[in-house]
Order: sequence, then C-alpha cells, then structure tokens
Amino acid sequence: MDSLAIIIADCYFLEGEIYLNQWKFDAKNYAIEKYESFFYKYGITKEIFLKNLEYYISQQKYKEAFINKVDKVVEQRVAVLRDSLNLEP
Repeated sequence: MDSLAIIIADCYFLEGEIYLNQWKFDAKNYAIEKYESFFYKYGITKEIFLKNLEYYISQQKYKEAFINKVDKVVEQRVAVLRDSLNLEP
C-alpha cells in the first residue's frame, strides 16, 4: 500500500504539471507522453496501475487508510517544496 500511495501522490503532482502546461503543448499528446514516462519510471503499466488502484479503493477495509496515506505523502511533499522555496504554510 505504501508504494502505491507514493505513486498516487506522484500522479497528483503529474496531473498538476499536465494542467499547468496544457496550453503550451498539444494537451492530449503531452499527457500521453507524461504518463508513459511516469509508468516507465515505476516499471509498471497502465493496467497494473489501474488494477492496484481499483483493489485498494474497492476494499472498504483498505480504502480509508489508503486515502489517508496518499494525503500524508502529498502533504509531506508540499511541505518540502514550501521549505525549499521559503514559503509560509
């Protein structure tokens, strides 16, 4: 669950990057290229990613803990970014 939470957190930031840059590039192709790189980075396929995500989200006993773990990873990364830029919370 921990490694998938990290991947989902990275996906969250990837979506932000895609959103912010969609006007600079062909949005569809840009997103495809970014996700291909994303999956390659983690050595997974889109199908494996979706299958694992579906498992944790569909299992009530894991769902809340999984979402909380993703939130915690995102919050930690935002804090690191904020600190590196010397921004107030």
